[in-house]
Amino acid sequence: MTETHTAAPAVSQPRLPFGSLTDGIVLVMGVLVVPFTIAAVFGVSNTAPDAAAYVRMAFAEVIASTVAIMTVLGLAVHRIVWRRPSRSITRLALIAVLVTWWQVGAIIAAAATLVDRLASLG
Repeated sequence: MTETHTAAPAVSQPRLPFGSLTDGIVLVMGVLVVPFTIAAVFGVSNTAPDAAAYVRMAFAEVIASTVAIMTVLGLAVHRIVWRRPSRSITRLALIAVLVTWWQVGAIIAAAATLVDRLASLG
């Protein structure tokens, strides 16, 4: 009697929505590169800063901080949805807490700097 063995169909891993874009690349781009670029583009003034320039610089800092916070929170949600190992989720959650704490401090500092600079104008 001959036995026939049929191979089980290969189960492929689900494809990531952005191809080979890894979490590390997204983290570095979203927490470091993009916020620094936003701050560099909108945070400089070629002339003596006036009230509008100070407001623009403060908003650039807030937007850059918001991008960083949303990046780490988005990556944390991504890892939870894709059911990554709990160790990986915990590590990224710690990074998210640290980045959020750091960026909230940056937003508060930007607000205080804006108030001080506007008060010094008159």
